Amino acid sequence: MYEQSKLSELIQFARVAAGSTVIDVYPGDGDWTRLFSDIVGPGGRVYSFVPTEVANFKNDPLGRMRTLAKEPGRENVEAVSADLVAMPKATQPADVLWLHLFYHDLHTELMQARGATAAHFNRAVYERLKPGGYYVIVDHAAAFGRARATPSRCIGLSLHPFARRWRRPVSYWTRRASCSRTMAICTRSRRSIRRSRAGPIASPIGS
Repeated sequence: MYEQSKLSELIQFARVAAGSTVIDVYPGDGDWTRLFSDIVGPGGRVYSFVPTEVANFKNDPLGRMRTLAKEPGRENVEAVSADLVAMPKATQPADVLWLHLFYHDLHTELMQARGATAAHFNRAVYERLKPGGYYVIVDHAAAFGRARATPSRCIGLSLHPFARRWRRPVSYWTRRASCSRTMAICTRSRRSIRRSRAGPIASPIGS
């Protein structure tokens, strides 16, 4: 996890608030799930979504999230699992869909073994977001001047043309309509997204 100032910045950027419904995709140790659970409170909901593509890992990611959901005060957390592209069937409409250091894995053979590409998953995300919801990605960015390095050197998103602009090791993104010029945008409706042209906006964490 990050220092408190970075956590606050990310939460503010993602628009997670009391009463929100959040989907935390591939939650790892559950740190973000716990944080979101505290923020959304009893009026909100957090889906700790473990893709079936990784559910059988030796560290038992799904079992760990089910244990987390039984912790005192975590009544607003639900551990769910399905194929990546079947996520809309396993969860309820969300205000925020959150990916932390995972988006680059959508380009691997393991995650695509069941036919789920990044484009397929992005489409599933927009099927699950509420009108006005946010799709937030926190992931690695290429070092300055390394935008055309191979994915094995500068994982996944390093090939995105925005990546070469940032020197920081981590960046965050929201999806936005192609006509917008703002850093973070609330999509007014799913129909307003031109999926073929929409792209991520990268911004370094911190100043």
